[in-house]
Amino acid sequence: IGTLGGRGQNPDSSDRKTEKLKDEGSSNSGGKLRRSYSCLNVAQMLNQEEGGPSKPKDEGFSVPVPKFDRKQKPMDIVKRDFAGVWGTTKPGLTGLRNLGNTCYMNSILQCVSNTEPIVQYFVSRDFEEDLNKYSDTRGEVALEFAAMLQQLWSHQYKSISPTDLKATVGRYKKEFSGRDQQDSHEFLSKLLEWLHEDTNRIKKPSKMPEIDCSNISPHEACKKFWRSFLERNQSIIVQLFHGLTMQTTTCQDCGFKSLKFQEFYNLNLFIPEDRNKISLEECLRHYVQENNIDYVCEKCRSSRGAKQKVEIVKLPPILIIHLERFLPDEQMISRCDEVRYRKKQTYVSYRLTGLNLQEFTRGDENKYTTFNLYAVSNHFGSLEGGHYTASCYSKQGRSWYKYDDQDVSQMDSSRVESTAAYILF
Repeated sequence: IGTLGGRGQNPDSSDRKTEKLKDEGSSNSGGKLRRSYSCLNVAQMLNQEEGGPSKPKDEGFSVPVPKFDRKQKPMDIVKRDFAGVWGTTKPGLTGLRNLGNTCYMNSILQCVSNTEPIVQYFVSRDFEEDLNKYSDTRGEVALEFAAMLQQLWSHQYKSISPTDLKATVGRYKKEFSGRDQQDSHEFLSKLLEWLHEDTNRIKKPSKMPEIDCSNISPHEACKKFWRSFLERNQSIIVQLFHGLTMQTTTCQDCGFKSLKFQEFYNLNLFIPEDRNKISLEECLRHYVQENNIDYVCEKCRSSRGAKQKVEIVKLPPILIIHLERFLPDEQMISRCDEVRYRKKQTYVSYRLTGLNLQEFTRGDENKYTTFNLYAVSNHFGSLEGGHYTASCYSKQGRSWYKYDDQDVSQMDSSRVESTAAYILF
């Protein structure tokens, strides 16, 4: 769900607006994502968050269709075979062939491929200047991901095979190497983690220190944690997708408050089991509601319990929401040692445009509070016999499209909301 490039039911509306990244400067290049701000400007971001001047918005921000410079050297020496099926299509409307239960991977790749700043950054090869050879994958995932995006956006193929990317991620996580069905959320988590590490400008980041919150306000503690995080994590993934939550635990006896901060790239929303239908806003209210918990106070040592509340301190420019549809099946756990899961089929309703999250955030300083949906990773069926697809809005096609492995077809916006929705972008 993005303040960048998000779209809904009326894609041709003249009053539709998109927001520009707040740490980007104004540009006279027609909105192209320039190298000067393609990655995070930490000093400027910290200055703005501490009350410094911010640059004006550019309501016309958009990422153009990537273009290939034939004069540039090949990205690397590796020879790749995407087994492309020729056929002229609009950029970004190329399907991905199923390589054996890889629909989970294809669904996520198409959602991320329709995230315009990511396309511009990787296809333009700006990422090469940030490539981190000290990461766990030594930059290999970023290189293969960029090569695949170039093919998806070349408008030359009806479909391609992401064989090399699958082989690469399989080397670094064995669950992705075989032909077994996997969880698309787990794949998304690892993909963003790898892409961040592969493009982190801090090549060998030190461990995050403990933040002492004893003598400062929660507001100052938030800023201190976020500053420390940004000093170690500077990538386009952080810039676009990362936000911050604060968990406050209050002792029922002495009133002592314990603060815990957590950066996030997605919000994991619980779905109540006793509901056949629920709205996304109701899931968000459940996420931020105060709860009573068992607790031993670190100050007075009382075991009377505590009240605990999670607050969203900072929302990112592009928000990913994970609907927790899969939960452990207690009956199956009792019969065997292996933990088995079952799926919640609850219908979660959500807006395609204008999702306002102001009421769910702490304070009124969030720069990004209203979001438009632009991609959905869907899961149909059960865990034993399920299938993943993606629903994505194409600016080039000016419509929503269904990505079902190698098949890409136009779809009506009324079909985007469904019981199959699993991850919202």
